[in-house]
Amino acid sequence: MDIDKMLKLGTLHIDAEDVPWVEVLPGISFRILHSRLEDDFYVTEQMSKPGAVSGLHRHFKPVFAWTTQGTWSHEFGDYYYKPGTYVYETENVEHRFFGGPDIAKVFFVVHGGVEFMDLDTKQVTGSFTTQDVVTQYFQKCEEAGLKRPNVLTR
Repeated sequence: MDIDKMLKLGTLHIDAEDVPWVEVLPGISFRILHSRLEDDFYVTEQMSKPGAVSGLHRHFKPVFAWTTQGTWSHEFGDYYYKPGTYVYETENVEHRFFGGPDIAKVFFVVHGGVEFMDLDTKQVTGSFTTQDVVTQYFQKCEEAGLKRPNVLTR
C-alpha cells in the first residue's frame, strides 16, 4: 500500500525491516521509523552493543521508551530496564544511556530537541532539533549507500 493511501485511511504502516540501521555513536545504532516534522517528534528503534554509552544530554520535552531486547539504564552498573520495561524521561533531566551486558533494543518516541553537555563542566556542547536528527539519519543512510526510507508523514 502506498503512503498516500495509508494517510487517507489515517494510518501509517512501516515495515521495520525496510528501514536501515545507521551508527550514530560508537556501539549505538538507530533507525527512524516515523517522524512528523510539523509536530516536532520522531520514533526510533535504537540498538546498542554491550557496554555502549551515550554522551550526557537532556531533552526539551518528554521522551517515551520501550525495551524489547537486552538491558540498559541511566546509571552505570544497574541495568534494570529489561524487555517489557516502559520508561518515561521527563524534560530537562540530565542523563546518559548505559548499555547492559547484551545487545539492547529500545523504541524511543522523542518530542522536541536535545542538548548535549560536557560530562565534567555540564556546559552545552551542541544541540539537535527533530529536523537535525532526521537530516543526520538520511545523510548517514546516503553515506552508507543505503536506500532512503520513507519515514516522514505530512
